[in-house]
Amino acid sequence: DITQSIELKTEQHDVTISSDYSFVAVTTLDLSAITSGITASMLLGADLTGGSVVISSSSNVALYNIVLAHLQNERHHCEFESHHK
Repeated sequence: DITQSIELKTEQHDVTISSDYSFVAVTTLDLSAITSGITASMLLGADLTGGSVVISSSSNVALYNIVLAHLQNERHHCEFESHHK
């Protein structure tokens, strides 16, 4: 549950934008990268909500801050598709 705006950093070279085409950009999030630094013991010690580990700004905040930092600071993979109008 991320309740703030996040800008995902990504790059794609040699893309030309034209009014003759529509574009779709797909960003892939690597879950192992955005959870890097979260250990098994941290998950085992996490608070449960209804029997599940919930990671949000109000539950398991330390885990949330790790995920949020990775989302904000990592480079993410992006693919572009162009379609002639």
